[in-house]
Amino acid sequence: MIAAALVSLFGALRFSGEDLTGLTAGSTDPLTGRAALHAIQADLDGDGAMDLMLPAEVWLQRAGTYPRTHRVALPRAGECPNYDTQPEGIMARLPGSLEAYALEGGAWRNVLAQPIEWPDAAERAAAAEPGHAPSIERFLHDIDSDSIPEILVPGPGGVYLYRKNGGLYALDSVLRVYPAAQTLPVTLGVLWPPGARRPGFPVRQMNCRILVEGGQLTVLQRQEIPADQILYTITRHNLAAVLPGEQPGILDQFTTGPMPEFVAPVRLNEDGSVDFAGGDWNYSDATPLPTPIFRTVASTNRGESMQSIRTQSFRPRCSFFDVNGDGRVDAIAEHMKLFDGGVREAVNRFATQRTIDHEIRVHYQDEAGIFSRMPSIRHLVRIDLGRPAIRGGSQFEQYRSGGMIDVSGDFDGGGLADLLVQDRSDRLTVFLNRGGAFSGEPGAEIPLPPGARHTVADVNGDGYSDIVIAWKSEVPESEESTRVYFARGGR
Repeated sequence: MIAAALVSLFGALRFSGEDLTGLTAGSTDPLTGRAALHAIQADLDGDGAMDLMLPAEVWLQRAGTYPRTHRVALPRAGECPNYDTQPEGIMARLPGSLEAYALEGGAWRNVLAQPIEWPDAAERAAAAEPGHAPSIERFLHDIDSDSIPEILVPGPGGVYLYRKNGGLYALDSVLRVYPAAQTLPVTLGVLWPPGARRPGFPVRQMNCRILVEGGQLTVLQRQEIPADQILYTITRHNLAAVLPGEQPGILDQFTTGPMPEFVAPVRLNEDGSVDFAGGDWNYSDATPLPTPIFRTVASTNRGESMQSIRTQSFRPRCSFFDVNGDGRVDAIAEHMKLFDGGVREAVNRFATQRTIDHEIRVHYQDEAGIFSRMPSIRHLVRIDLGRPAIRGGSQFEQYRSGGMIDVSGDFDGGGLADLLVQDRSDRLTVFLNRGGAFSGEPGAEIPLPPGARHTVADVNGDGYSDIVIAWKSEVPESEESTRVYFARGGR
């Protein structure tokens, strides 16, 4: 069912709502503000529009929406394969085999079926047992830019590279890119009494993340060190120049200095390097009232130094995003005015007021990778919690968890990040970015069902950010409902 279009108060924005139960979006990344759709976006029928591949079926796009009449079940779904997309259609990794299909006239045509051994054969066999479901994963990568994707699968001892030759895929080499195992600190065991003796033994482990981007493979290894700190070792390998049967060369490698344990690898600008950022909050002991203080930290120089922003706030939903569209990610901080002023004023607000004034602060990043000391943008919103904060409730819990403010969407296609605010339990409000400031008046209002949560993502790939709303009814064991409000630009 497609809901009627929602027109903004001043005609600046238009949204149309479509019920798309079955589509889900992951939680918003607190560093990037982006929500991951549990689907792969690809043009599978060749009409130039982004279709959606879900674990069990494909939703074809028609006129910017996904009607039920244009959904096609995935082939071999009963055998729980791993699916990925390629320019000619889809590919399925099954236990002991590989198959490819092209979508023609609303039906799948098999274009490849071959036996093949996978390094994760045991996992593939277990996934095919009853009770498991198909899954989608990115195992196809065109590392040499010849329009024929290679297959990369992590396995024992390295990443397994499969190339297509003579129309079939075969194992080319095992890329030995994993870092060496590390010896963990020995935990002292129990030595006495003899009956309870449990001596400690050294343990060696290896863990890392693998990131494939075109012809580059990046290995990110995290190492814990004393004083609640960490180090990262980043190694970039050149896959584009790997000859058949050979190992990739190292393009770059570095190890950071000690960093706070809550810091994670991110991308904060367009220089291709891995940056580091994170945030953590605690209650201040320097104020009469227990005031939450959130500290946002970032490094744009490989962890050599850290920039820090402290605000009076809980954990925000989105700490870093390119707000002004210059290609450099900006820092986003929030300031809750609940505790401003003296003790008497703060206690009065906490105990009696149902609304909270909340300020969004954007710190632009300059060409040198430095975030502005003073906010480049300040925008004040008022959030209605429905009851005083001292009484708690679902609205206050959502506010405290950072679920009401989002600065990761470009709803009018202007290339700037707009502001989305849940200012009431039943409403979302959009404030457009006018270049240096968010608009003072709402550009659109979106209704929310009771208990709904929202994420932002460009679902149909038209360049406008959409709003994904999910909620559960009060009926026990009912399926979660999803509605997507597609941004349609201005009038």
